[in-house]
Amino acid sequence: MAEQSMTDGISFEATLPLGWVAEDVVSQAQAEMRSNTNAALLRALASLEVQSAEHEGDKQDVLQKALERVESKLDLVLVMLAGGVQGSSLMPAEKPVTLYPHAARWMESSATLPQPGQRILLSIYLSARLPQPLLLSAEVKTVETGNEKNVVTVIFSALDEVSEEWLTRTIFRYHRRALQARRQP
Repeated sequence: MAEQSMTDGISFEATLPLGWVAEDVVSQAQAEMRSNTNAALLRALASLEVQSAEHEGDKQDVLQKALERVESKLDLVLVMLAGGVQGSSLMPAEKPVTLYPHAARWMESSATLPQPGQRILLSIYLSARLPQPLLLSAEVKTVETGNEKNVVTVIFSALDEVSEEWLTRTIFRYHRRALQARRQP
C-alpha cells in the first residue's frame, strides 16, 4: 500500500496519550485477545457516546439497540477488569496524532525513535472517559526527523475484520464531529 493511499480519506486529528514499544512476533492467541479487547473497547466507546435512542422508531429496534449498548458496556467492564488484573501502567504522554482506518501519523519528540520497517505496538487512549488503550500492531513506514519534532508514520497490521470495522466507524464518527465543529460559529 503506498503511503499516499494509506492516509487518504477520513481521518481524525487530536492530541492523545500515545505510546509505543518494539514488538516481536505476536502469537495467534495474543492477536485474538488484543482484537477482542480492541473491538469491545471501540463498541463501548460508541455506546457511551450515543445519545438516547429515538423514541419514534420501532419498539423492537429500540429494545435491540438498548440491549446492544448494555452488552458493549458489559464488554467494557470485562476489558477494564482484565486490565486491572494485568496491572496498571502509566499513561503515555499526549502527542498530536492523526488516525486513519489503516494507519497513524504522530509527532514524536522522544530521543528514541522507531526505525522504518520496525514492528511496534501502539497504545492510544481515545477517551478520558475510558482509560483503556487501543492496542494496535503496526509497521513503521517513515520517520521524518526535524529540529525538535519528528513525524512517525505507521501502517496497522494484524487488524481483524471486526476491529477494523469498529476502528473505521470510530474514526468516521470523530471526523464527522470535527467537520461539524468547524461549521458552527
